[in-house]
Amino acid sequence: MEIELRQHLVQAVRQVNGAEVAEGTERSYPDLEFFGEAFGGGPRAVDIKCARRKVTKSGTLNGNLNNRFTLYTGNTYFLWSKLKFSGILRPFGDYQELISMVVIYTFAPDRQERITDIQIVVHETWKIASHRGPRLHAST
Repeated sequence: MEIELRQHLVQAVRQVNGAEVAEGTERSYPDLEFFGEAFGGGPRAVDIKCARRKVTKSGTLNGNLNNRFTLYTGNTYFLWSKLKFSGILRPFGDYQELISMVVIYTFAPDRQERITDIQIVVHETWKIASHRGPRLHAST
């Protein structure tokens, strides 16, 4: 799902005048960088995270996620904004914005579309990350 969403965003941005996009690698931060006149100049980091809701054996949702996702903590952004860590394309402080796109979905193998109940949260990462990890909770 993450790869398809990423490809869709790249194609959409390439159709906008004054917008450019660069892709990170599978294991780098961010997944995408948006920049150019359409985005106000400097680069914007976009990190895409997907998580599947947990379905119990009886077929009900219990509010938990089947897999977890990780965001850099707010302390990393603010305390080490000028350092270029391994696996990131540039220091955090070089970005105009750090955006997380979190997709939470239900996997339904018995349905043709196989993925249902999609919720997408797009927010500045520092607002949803904490010193202990992400502050998003799956809803049923």
